[in-house]
Amino acid sequence: MHAPPGMFDPMRDQDPVQIGRYRLRARLGGGGMGEVFLSFDEIGQPVAVKVLRREFADDRTFRSRFGHEVRAARQVSGPGIAPLLDADPDAEAPWLATEYVAGPTLADAVELYGPLPVSAVIVLMSGIAASLQAIHETGIVHRDLKPANVVLGADGLRVIDFGIARAADATPLTLTGMMIGSPQYVAPEQVLGEPPAPAGDVFSLGALAHYAATGRPAFGEGPKFGVVYRIVNERPDLAGCPRQIRSLVESCLAKNPADRPTTAEILETCTPDEPPGSAADWLPEPVVFAIGSYRAALAELTAGGIGDPVDAVEGPSTHIGQRADRPDYNRHSPRRQRILIGIAAALAVVGTAAGVALLVSPSGSPSTTLASGSSSSSADQRCPAPPRSSQATQQSDGGLPPGPGPGEGVPPPGCDGHPPPPVDAVVWSGNIKFTDLGMWLDPRPPAPATGEIHGDIREASPAPAAEVTSNSPHVQNLALWTGTGTPTGTQCRDFAFTHGTWQLQHVSVGEIICALTAYRQVAVLRITGFPTDDSGVTAAATVWGAGGQ
Repeated sequence: MHAPPGMFDPMRDQDPVQIGRYRLRARLGGGGMGEVFLSFDEIGQPVAVKVLRREFADDRTFRSRFGHEVRAARQVSGPGIAPLLDADPDAEAPWLATEYVAGPTLADAVELYGPLPVSAVIVLMSGIAASLQAIHETGIVHRDLKPANVVLGADGLRVIDFGIARAADATPLTLTGMMIGSPQYVAPEQVLGEPPAPAGDVFSLGALAHYAATGRPAFGEGPKFGVVYRIVNERPDLAGCPRQIRSLVESCLAKNPADRPTTAEILETCTPDEPPGSAADWLPEPVVFAIGSYRAALAELTAGGIGDPVDAVEGPSTHIGQRADRPDYNRHSPRRQRILIGIAAALAVVGTAAGVALLVSPSGSPSTTLASGSSSSSADQRCPAPPRSSQATQQSDGGLPPGPGPGEGVPPPGCDGHPPPPVDAVVWSGNIKFTDLGMWLDPRPPAPATGEIHGDIREASPAPAAEVTSNSPHVQNLALWTGTGTPTGTQCRDFAFTHGTWQLQHVSVGEIICALTAYRQVAVLRITGFPTDDSGVTAAATVWGAGGQ
């Protein structure tokens, strides 16, 4: 329920202005249990405020259980816990406030950047086991441990949303078929309606660790009833699970709760001799970059006037139906919307593992186009992560040096709070032809990509007029040059930063595309042809980088 890349959304007209003593400043996300908003406490620290769904609020059993869980959760503290700061189970719409952690969830990290290395999964299991141990000591069972409820921050991971699922157990929603908890991570005894116990969270941890290491659920995907059937009746599919953790994961996924290890035993197995001091000590480099961008976007959000340093005010909870007294400064003025959109774009560039990927397709194909401008005023907010494919670092003689290895945590230029360096040197120039398999633009000369990763640029179904797009809306790093003449590297870089989009329509032969590459270089691409034999799109490419490379 913490914001994925690009998801600091502006407040909507129907959203509450204030919950309890917290003024709400932006939307962080939502799910089956409710919606989450960003606020700040009295000393300016960010707070995640979760407002629960009306269906739960109308159920007396839920309110009673929720109040009990809130009282227990106030006692929980320890490593990797996002502490409960405030709550009101008796409000018209029950809510709670926890520490906001600036960083992606584990679900976002794996989806965007791929499975974690086994060394990181071991640290992950140790950290989550320590958090579960602290939760269980207070008599709480999490019951909804899943990748979306683990947030990766600069100083470690945080487990969120513990205890809430239990409060919803016997509501009409669950009794009529709504499942609380994600099917892929729910323990078999939980499916069968047995009382929740710590061993159920251990099962969830095993399923979560398998997903983190392989990128896929141990019991497959598809309709939830099929998933839970396999959880109860079939063995997990552990193909691809690293041998270093396979036996531990398999024991966590035992059908019989008594056969699973305890959190203490997991800690004994997984805790490193020297615990990591920062995200860069254990997480892959792209995830470290993403965490830095979350933090930069949060600082921009505060500095841009979206959230005052002192946001907590005394006062009763605002009724959800109460809208007329929304203050003018909190309405969606055009300036305020532009700030939020700019921040979302800054995060969105991090949300890819493949750098810049151009997709060329016929102009007549259906598409959805994002606005091509961003009001983010500084280029240093756009910090694309390097690709996880080794193609970007495999070079011929004279190629670019590879980027820092996983865990070294060296931010790309401009991502450390300093302006990016000028791109005033041509590092490669020549003609390229790229197919649907793709091509990496950073190596010298550009190298064809292989496998499922499409490189920096790729094509499909070329035509005399074409559509050029990044590999997803998370990437806004393309711009169709509208100036005169051929731009320099710096001109193209600045133009792409201020006019970046993910989709360009009706690109013709002779037009110039400015593209930001995975390793913070700039490619100036003049389209020269769309061969009719589908052999690939041709372009005259000039790759610019900082002087002295």
